[in-house]
Amino acid sequence: MLAALTDTVKAAASVCWMNTTEHLMTLTNNQNKGGSAFAMLIPGIRRYLDYPHVAAIACPKPSLFFCGSKDKLFPLEGVEDAFATMQQVWDSQHAAENLVTRVWDEKHFFSKDMQQATLDFFDRHLKP
Repeated sequence: MLAALTDTVKAAASVCWMNTTEHLMTLTNNQNKGGSAFAMLIPGIRRYLDYPHVAAIACPKPSLFFCGSKDKLFPLEGVEDAFATMQQVWDSQHAAENLVTRVWDEKHFFSKDMQQATLDFFDRHLKP
């Protein structure tokens, strides 16, 4: 969300935090057990925008989104739907090369390989 609000942020990364409300609003998910969804704290925003739409406000900035295929908090089907929504936005702005989405064979976890890939992403987009 911050990447969308200021030009000070030149690139962004989100790890194990992207889905759609439809797939998160289940009886067993954290969001229905008091878990927080800070992107939805703006009153009424959910009537107009879902998580991938909020993230896409940052387009065309370089943005990376990693999720895990075994993450029980963020169902894979919702991750794939969210990634597809964001890809459409970056494509529409001729900025597809600035969007990196990947599903890793991981749980809700930021592995060393994921960390290195994230650092490489920032090096690629932020170093002169």
